[in-house]
Amino acid sequence: GLRIHEQPTLHPASRDILRRNTTHTVEPGVYTDKFGIRLEDVVVVQDKGVKNLFEKYKNLKP
Repeated sequence: GLRIHEQPTLHPASRDILRRNTTHTVEPGVYTDKFGIRLEDVVVVQDKGVKNLFEKYKNLKP
């Protein structure tokens, strides 16, 4: 991509279609007055759902 955020942008009213073999980020965030956090995943669209490319890193320990 060329920009930080590109189409498709999914939300309850969107009509965008995620095509097979494309990658996307899933970026849920929580923000308060003094703190914010965003935990991002990269997924690839497959025939029957998505594969999380970052899943193996979620259980790393220091």
